[in-house]
Amino acid sequence: MKNGPLMALALLSLTSLTAQVLPPTSVPVNKTKTPLLTKQLDQLAQHDLQANFRLFLKYSAKSDFIVKFGDHPIKVPAGEKVTSDFTFEHLPNSSALIHLSTSGDPTTKRIEVPGSLASDGNIAFKPRPGKDFPMDKAFTLMARFTTTTEKGTLVALAPANGKWERGGKTLFIQDGRLSYDVGWEGMVQGEGLVNDGKEHLAALVSDHEGNVTLYLDGKKVAGADDLTSKDKEGHTLKVGSTTKDFGGDFEDGSIEQVLFWKRSLSEKEISTAARKKIDELNTPDFHWKKPGDSTNKQLNLVETGTHPGYGTIVSLEKNKGITIHEAWMQPLETSDHREIVRAWDKNSLKRGQEIYNQLCITCHGSDKKEGSIPIALKFHEGKFKNGHDPFRMYQTITKGYGMMMPMPQFSTRQKYDVIHYIRQEYLKKHNPSQLSKIEDSYLDNLPRGISQLDEKESKKTPPPYKMMDFGNHLFWTYQIEPGPLDTNVNIAQKGLAIRLDPGLGGISKGNSWAIYDHDTMRLAAIYTGDQFVNWKGIAFDGSHGTHTSIVGERILTNPDRPGWAHPETGSWTPIRVKGKDGRLFGPLPKDWVTFKGIFLGKSGTAIQYLVGETVITETFLNTPDKGVFHRLIQVGAGKSKLKMRVGKATEKLPNKNYVIEDGSLCRIFEPSSQALLLHTIDGTIIEENSSSAHLRKEPGLPAPTTVTTQIQRGDESGPFAVDTLTVPVANLNPHQSWMRTSGFDFYPDGKRAAVCTWMGDVWIVEGIDQLEGTLTWKRICSGLFQPLGLKIIDDKIHVTCRDQLAKLHDTNGDETIDFIECLNNDHQVTEHFHEFAMGLQTDDKGNFYYAKSARHAKDSLVPHHGTLLRVSADGSKTDILATGFRAANGVCLNPDGTFIVTDQEGHWNPKNRINWVSGEGPNEFFGNIYGYSPVTDTADSAMKNPLCWITNQFDRSPSELLWVPKDAKWGSLNGQLLNLSYGYGKIYVVPHEKIGNHRQGGLCEIPLKQFPTGIMRGRFHPGDGQLYGCGMFAWAGTQRKAGGLYRIRKLDKPANLPTQIEASKNTVTLTLSDKVDENSVKPDSFCIKAWDLKRTKNYGSKHFNEREWEISSATINGKKITLTVPDLEPTWGMSIDLKLTDRSGQPYQRLIHNSIFELPQ
Repeated sequence: MKNGPLMALALLSLTSLTAQVLPPTSVPVNKTKTPLLTKQLDQLAQHDLQANFRLFLKYSAKSDFIVKFGDHPIKVPAGEKVTSDFTFEHLPNSSALIHLSTSGDPTTKRIEVPGSLASDGNIAFKPRPGKDFPMDKAFTLMARFTTTTEKGTLVALAPANGKWERGGKTLFIQDGRLSYDVGWEGMVQGEGLVNDGKEHLAALVSDHEGNVTLYLDGKKVAGADDLTSKDKEGHTLKVGSTTKDFGGDFEDGSIEQVLFWKRSLSEKEISTAARKKIDELNTPDFHWKKPGDSTNKQLNLVETGTHPGYGTIVSLEKNKGITIHEAWMQPLETSDHREIVRAWDKNSLKRGQEIYNQLCITCHGSDKKEGSIPIALKFHEGKFKNGHDPFRMYQTITKGYGMMMPMPQFSTRQKYDVIHYIRQEYLKKHNPSQLSKIEDSYLDNLPRGISQLDEKESKKTPPPYKMMDFGNHLFWTYQIEPGPLDTNVNIAQKGLAIRLDPGLGGISKGNSWAIYDHDTMRLAAIYTGDQFVNWKGIAFDGSHGTHTSIVGERILTNPDRPGWAHPETGSWTPIRVKGKDGRLFGPLPKDWVTFKGIFLGKSGTAIQYLVGETVITETFLNTPDKGVFHRLIQVGAGKSKLKMRVGKATEKLPNKNYVIEDGSLCRIFEPSSQALLLHTIDGTIIEENSSSAHLRKEPGLPAPTTVTTQIQRGDESGPFAVDTLTVPVANLNPHQSWMRTSGFDFYPDGKRAAVCTWMGDVWIVEGIDQLEGTLTWKRICSGLFQPLGLKIIDDKIHVTCRDQLAKLHDTNGDETIDFIECLNNDHQVTEHFHEFAMGLQTDDKGNFYYAKSARHAKDSLVPHHGTLLRVSADGSKTDILATGFRAANGVCLNPDGTFIVTDQEGHWNPKNRINWVSGEGPNEFFGNIYGYSPVTDTADSAMKNPLCWITNQFDRSPSELLWVPKDAKWGSLNGQLLNLSYGYGKIYVVPHEKIGNHRQGGLCEIPLKQFPTGIMRGRFHPGDGQLYGCGMFAWAGTQRKAGGLYRIRKLDKPANLPTQIEASKNTVTLTLSDKVDENSVKPDSFCIKAWDLKRTKNYGSKHFNEREWEISSATINGKKITLTVPDLEPTWGMSIDLKLTDRSGQPYQRLIHNSIFELPQ
């Protein structure tokens, strides 16, 4: 059995286990040393090649003598019982480096071994000034390379140090494909893999307008228009690396050649270069070749310590006057342990206290409060089982012990910080027998660090999805068996994975799993292994165009066919939506099977569904049998026998209740019966007597652990204040949940809210009604499929998931969800990464509304792709209200019963758009031909125009809109429409007008500092009348904090925002929220520009026919400003820049982006 971590987060597993004695995972510091003393006292013991080590010698010598590291001699001084302390470092792409200190000379000498530069195939390249490599003009960049890795940088124009930023450009490999990224502007990626171990020539060509083309081996593989940005001063050209947080270093293979021209090469010239005839081209402005063997040796790496390096052998030149008293070697660590412990002070104590009180205390408790894991060591009174000196405690954190997994998310210093706190707060005060002494001799034996490594505290942190405890189940899409995406592919599109082995840490820390598919109600797979899944997909590793697959040993698989025969006809022929590619999607009809939900309790996870009208409940029992999985199925009362698919067809049937049908072994069930199936690890299926087996749906999951955070009150100097309702970040909550907050709603008491995260959690946060103070957070549910909307109805939480509309029940009032009810699973899910289910709102009749995205740059497959959907209040029916969306991020319900849905720039969408939707049905079409719609006419006249087109510089990615209630506390902005921005983390007011049945208008940014996250969802609090918003970073966006929850308070100061915009012949009228100084209203206070867009199948659109319109007059009447614009005409793109002075004499500037589709007289 593979044990998980203590709540996935206990910092030290120094447990008081009595049932068994566990082997230690730590060793005393002396055991890390390899003795080199021999009977021949003037020589060292022979040893194999060693890399990155410390050498300690204590000797007596009558004269100076030579210590040799390989062929390199170092003279050490004579004397009686002298100590010489060496460190030897030889990292890839570096010269060998030796440090020496002696007892007679406390200074440390640094000795670089000449001629020792060696390479592991990476690039020894000194960065060059970026000004010599202009990439915001016409240019050509080439790189000749060989690799087998999936990612890594070829050439980048990027910050010399630090993080990836706007203005950076990198030609790199991502997912094995040639890619080019311009920081926060976009990315283009070629087709075909380049990590095949063969030599390739990559060429990137850009013209003066920023239109780029990627070539691989002389052939065009990708292109993009207007993919550029202004080069940033201070950036450097680098080969083999971008930045520490982007692109990845080139670590496997070789970059042989890099060339740069300050012009665009033609396709013919690119083809010539691919034929290795570069000499026939004109001379490049820059040409770099990989250094030859004379300066860049290639040696074999030695892995004798914590870091691979190039090895050497230590020896002494023969000298009769030497006596060696002590000699040993010790591996070097990433950081210097001795210096970290020596530096312990009040600052390290404070850092350690912070980690302990937000993390370790959950399981280990304190001297005043017991932790949540009874067997976890109580530091104030228990005895350590795995060593109690600092170095052994460090190893426990690093390697794990007993039920604890290793904790690689912490740096060496952080681990010693918390050790320092445990020693001072608990051992010294309460448990002195466990407090080891720290003397100079102890410190001198602690490992030294590698001087050339700079350990970052996030450097070795595993990705958050690997650290997270998802709970013991996870709804997701899983590919069951390898294979292409054709009609034979086996994917559980609405998969439900359940961990079968006991242990802590959730589903990803197990070693055996079952996967159901609630589209077909089949058991899709049972499998085992040391890894849950391959972690591919946008929500895990961030990759586009991939999806998650199971890995390991498949014990059982069932094809993508119904799990039960039709209860009336006995047919196995599925009745499902047929996609455009011939595959089947969506659930079987409700008269066939209906997924009802899962029960979570002491006995594990139980699934409930209907076959016809018969209730089926099943679970896997916790049993002590190794390699045997016990599946218990209970069939309720019904009219007739039912047949269930069990597994692959076999020659011998387990008993008379089995038949072979539809190519599978099937089990016949009488009404009101049950069966206990045993699936063995070799694939055999056995049935045992089930009379003694009981399926218990008992609540009683562990009570949720409370996590506290603080409300950070915002700056109140402007018209708005933003309070941060701090979320418990991943490293410091008891589940290491990746807190990408994606939806929320308030409870009627106004003190609490329910918050969902994109990674499947639902949390309750209490204390939100305070202006300042403490918030308490509790995770009450986990394992949902990418929730992106939440609504509370009659105190019940409803969540929009990618696979279902879920209703959450706490049946025994213990603040933990023990029944996840599937209210509706009509969702038509495919494996494509982009088809999110966005938002959740309800109307007065209880109907639910959410938006379903399409398939990015690919054509749709099923009717739900790119739609606005309505689910009936009882969950029995789903209707399509509108089509033609690309990535509709949420839905707003308008007071008149219409809707607003945003959409994103892309194919057939020249820019982002705000759509006012009537809800007429599939024929109400909003332009994306790649969405599923009966409308196939690509003409602009075939689509409904948006309220406005939004250019990227103004709002990169709009999310959900909402109305300011008329009784809110937002003063003159009450009743206004707001737009939230995922892309830029901003909030906009949406001034607009109605002309007939159409709305037109624009956006104006509210004067707020950008949020650190994108802003996805917003609601006004029923009590304080202020706006609350949550958001996250998950896909393309500029605001990269994982998640956040905020309160936006309107203060008494004027907001000075437009609240209405009206256009008529030669006239634009703006209504403002607050009065202005009338003397500031004059024509030169305004600037109006316009541009055209082209809607095509290409991604987005440039601005065409950009022009500035003259303003011949500007007048004001109250809060209304009328501008006379003689050349005013309908236009898709327009901006109004205004610079005015408010009534207090304060100047301000506002920018409106809007569209005009009709000009009434």
